[in-house]
Amino acid sequence: MLVHDPSVFPASAKADILVLTSSFPRFQGDLSAPYLLELCQNLQRTCENPIHVLFPADEKSCVAGQEAAGLQCHRFDYLPVRRWQKLAFAAGIPDNLMRSPWNLFQVPFFLQSFYRHAERLAAHMDILHCHWIFPAGWIGAWVKKKYPSLKLVISIHSSDLELLEKIPWGQNLFRWIAASADHLTVVNSAQVQKVRRMMRGSFSELKITILPMGIERPARLPARNSSDPFKILFMGRLVPIKGLRYLLRACENLENIQVLVAGDGPERKNL
Repeated sequence: MLVHDPSVFPASAKADILVLTSSFPRFQGDLSAPYLLELCQNLQRTCENPIHVLFPADEKSCVAGQEAAGLQCHRFDYLPVRRWQKLAFAAGIPDNLMRSPWNLFQVPFFLQSFYRHAERLAAHMDILHCHWIFPAGWIGAWVKKKYPSLKLVISIHSSDLELLEKIPWGQNLFRWIAASADHLTVVNSAQVQKVRRMMRGSFSELKITILPMGIERPARLPARNSSDPFKILFMGRLVPIKGLRYLLRACENLENIQVLVAGDGPERKNL
């Protein structure tokens, strides 16, 4: 079960929490970051006040059962017509930018609308929890400037750190955002080392917690027969950055092996 670390969030169950994210389930069964929905639902069980979640809308957005768990979901538009909004979801923002120049044109409108809605909601909050360094962490850092008493927590999900490390201005951007945060969470110990390297020693280790994103464990795991094929399970979105094509290519000529894929995305047909 997804849980939260009590060292990151205060013990008070009365804290008002706003979650900022660029990806969140838009409808029942949507594969856009379902673990964030589960995380918020589990966190909601420990809080007296509703958890607020702010994320972008698109033409597929509808009530996805988030409110049933007591969450308050806020979807923001950034273009006059919702069906034009193609920057978020599907393959994710980085891949969507590479696929179409039109999506690059949407970036300033997206950021402006994201900030405007976050600023309005944050006026009544105690904690701002941002998922991914950019764009949510960047928005959170600017909101924190306006409300200095707001506690800013940023959760890094690996792909955002990898991207910022590679682009020329990425490490400077990361240092500015991270310095604004009261706490960072990462999904593994390797990311702690990467954060240290990118911060060039200017960041306290006390502000970093290793907090993997979990999944619900089945009550009983099936037994495996020794004659069964060797099975590899891939779990993730079917987008180029996940590298599933390399796994499939590596297993192509191996005998008695089976690759099980749990996920969906725009690369499904090619894979």
